[in-house]
Amino acid sequence: KAKITGELLLSQRKLVEERRAVEAAAAELRRLRQQVDEERGQRREVEEGRDRLASEVEALRAERRELQELQAAHEELQRRHESADAELQARLTRCLQLEALQEELRAEVGRAAETHRRASQQHSELLTRARQAQERAERLEQLVAEAERDAERAGEEEARLRREACHYCRTGSSATSHVCP
Repeated sequence: KAKITGELLLSQRKLVEERRAVEAAAAELRRLRQQVDEERGQRREVEEGRDRLASEVEALRAERRELQELQAAHEELQRRHESADAELQARLTRCLQLEALQEELRAEVGRAAETHRRASQQHSELLTRARQAQERAERLEQLVAEAERDAERAGEEEARLRREACHYCRTGSSATSHVCP
């Protein structure tokens, strides 16, 4: 009986030790399962974080492409702006040149108007002088015509007087028979 009791006690001790070992193993298993669950949770979180980061990376890549496109568009707009600015400066310069030319032309038009006014005045004066000269010429022509008529009459009178005068004594005689003195 003592042997059985000893074996029983030994068996109980082994059972208690095995229970303690099982309980320790169960506790270790629970702890390991808890660690595995925690690690699975962490892994899920990490995977979710990785997926979130991958999504963010894709979004950042898309934003980078968009940024590059915007930068290219910005550079093109800058080139256009510089070109437009250069064209504006050229047009402004041309405008200033045209304004200066316009002022010169206005001055020239003023001078031309003054010259035209003087020329018109001189023309009027010349027309007046020409009209006066024409009138004088006409009067002179009338006087010349009268003088020619008077000269012709005088010539006729002289011829008549010659015909009537004696050829030798040069005295006038209206008779057909004349006696010289």
